[in-house]
Amino acid sequence: MAFRGLLPALALAGHLLGALQVPACGLGGPNTVTGQITPAHFRFQTTVPDDGKDEGAGWRAVCIHATMKNAITGASVICKFEVGTPLRNLHGRVKLEHAQEVAAETANASAHAVLSRYPPEAPLGPACLEFREAMESLLRKRIDGCRVGACVTPGLTPVHFDPQ
Repeated sequence: MAFRGLLPALALAGHLLGALQVPACGLGGPNTVTGQITPAHFRFQTTVPDDGKDEGAGWRAVCIHATMKNAITGASVICKFEVGTPLRNLHGRVKLEHAQEVAAETANASAHAVLSRYPPEAPLGPACLEFREAMESLLRKRIDGCRVGACVTPGLTPVHFDPQ
């Protein structure tokens, strides 16, 4: 089974892999998760400027519209997710490049964790919700104060991710 279009397999030692095969859930064949989202896809926009006074001040966010496609059935869904990070947290300033790299790594790892275990007949809508939850859990471990959820911040220009 192959899910094409949402993120790649796994971030390994800081390098993004393009594909990974793992055993399918009771199907006897491998699942292949393909695609690749990079730090460049995370075009964060500052939505709240940093006031320079309080930790947790300032906010940046990006809304991603990623196509998830089951290569066997042809079914697809646009998984819309927003990633938000503080400009500064208890540990100091959160550099844009760091936020982009960590967001890409956690998105890739989350996509692999969720999609590699989905059977071919499974609908993809629930996979998007599981992906967002998994990504938020991983991202919060790397950058305090981050959030991942539905695209809700007004004025964000969506970034479309639909690798062929």
